[in-house]
Amino acid sequence: MRLQTNLVRRGARYYFRSRVPEDLRVHYGRSEFLVSLKTSDRSEAERVMTALKARLLDDFTRLRGLPKVDLFFPVIAASGGNDARAGLRDLVIYWKSQSQRAPRTLLEIDTVVKRFGQVNGDVAADAIERLHVVTFKDRMLADGKSVATVKKYLGLLSAVLETAAANERIQANPVRGIKLTRPKVQQKARVPFTVDELNRIFSSPVFTRGLRPMGGKGEAAYWLPLLGLWTGARLEELGQLRVGDVLSEDGIDFIAITDDPSAGRRIKTNGSRRRVPTPAHSRKKGPWSISF
Repeated sequence: MRLQTNLVRRGARYYFRSRVPEDLRVHYGRSEFLVSLKTSDRSEAERVMTALKARLLDDFTRLRGLPKVDLFFPVIAASGGNDARAGLRDLVIYWKSQSQRAPRTLLEIDTVVKRFGQVNGDVAADAIERLHVVTFKDRMLADGKSVATVKKYLGLLSAVLETAAANERIQANPVRGIKLTRPKVQQKARVPFTVDELNRIFSSPVFTRGLRPMGGKGEAAYWLPLLGLWTGARLEELGQLRVGDVLSEDGIDFIAITDDPSAGRRIKTNGSRRRVPTPAHSRKKGPWSISF
């Protein structure tokens, strides 16, 4: 099976682009994949792209019902014996065979396997213990990984081992029950934009030439920065506003920021429910003029 792929660079990072075969597009709901390889090093990008290409081929084969040929992860031979024992990578292969996996998830689990091996060496799958998992967790934290990232890594590792345990590949999932405690840290002070940064934002083509980039969601690209500048509210809060949220009381115009879970509107904390006065100059008619 031939897979049409190429390596593209956007900004500082490389991306993997692949066409989805026409007969499989109904399964993915798209005609191509574009996945960030999370690296600016070309050799590393080519290595990751090669691994991802093999995984996609494997996925396409499974969806078409063809005989599966594993090209990538040979069984790890146990040292000092003639019998072959499965390693973590083999359990990942089995995990992938049980359900369709998103390309980004495949990249992330490959990272988990690689780093788990760097910390613990080539441990046979049936020999992975809680101590290996704890050592892996602690090393990731010591290397500066955020709690959220380490939690995601453990979640992926647990998913693989839980599937293996449920299907008699290993006796139990050693990740189960391992907790991560989010450290109590002082909130970082919010750093305001400098005058130079504000001038760069408001002299962009969005404000000077009427450009409306696709990723900016039309007029939101123009209005959200202005509302953020004038009110100091979070962009996520401003992005949920409706016309009916602009009110007036005792001659003072204000924006009512509140939540409505049934409508998908959420706020960060209970204290985020508030009234934000609209600046007086926002009532001026005519084109906006920004100067700092």
